[in-house]
Amino acid sequence: MPVGIAVKVCGVTREEDVWMLDGIVDYIGFVVSRRGNLAGPRAVHPRKARDLASSLSSSKPVAVLFDVTPSEALSMVEELEVFSTIQYHRPLSPESVSELALDLMSVGANLAPVSIWTGRGLTPDPCAIQDASLEYLLVDADKGLKEVYEGGLRAPLEAYRRAAACHSRAAAAGGVNPENVCRALETGVSMVDVSSGVESSPGVKSRELVARLLEVIGGCR
Repeated sequence: MPVGIAVKVCGVTREEDVWMLDGIVDYIGFVVSRRGNLAGPRAVHPRKARDLASSLSSSKPVAVLFDVTPSEALSMVEELEVFSTIQYHRPLSPESVSELALDLMSVGANLAPVSIWTGRGLTPDPCAIQDASLEYLLVDADKGLKEVYEGGLRAPLEAYRRAAACHSRAAAAGGVNPENVCRALETGVSMVDVSSGVESSPGVKSRELVARLLEVIGGCR
């Protein structure tokens, strides 16, 4: 892999996928909801997320929270135990990002906020968010958007470039797969976040597609 590029595989729900990914990617993301898989095929209950993440020995677990308020996210940290990185997957104001980052740091966790491509721009503007205390800043696309952009990405390259210009740990998500990952990395982001792009079916990760992704990343220039 190019020096300095991190890889996160998100939406992991199965023990066998945890074993397969541990040590070959930097981050493994667990989409956490108290509704469990009723919230979607890539979501797990906090208890299951904790149990799956507890078996990791090398890759860093990330709890992705999307259906709770910031205060509820903060209160879940103790319950999640093994997670030291919380990806809060709802757009917040820059001021609220700073507040949540400080609150999470006080309980031993780092924040990974998101900037969402709405079809017209990024919310919030990544350049308005302070960089210092964040695990990473993720650019993703609004799930309701129908548009696709260069290489099938769900956000335009300019959105990733904007984040990369302001953040040393900018990450690209939104339709990333082995065929378009080099396009995403050309924008200057230092991390890619993949989910459906390495799946054989929703929530089931493919060993072959993960291997292909890592092979392609290794050849990106």
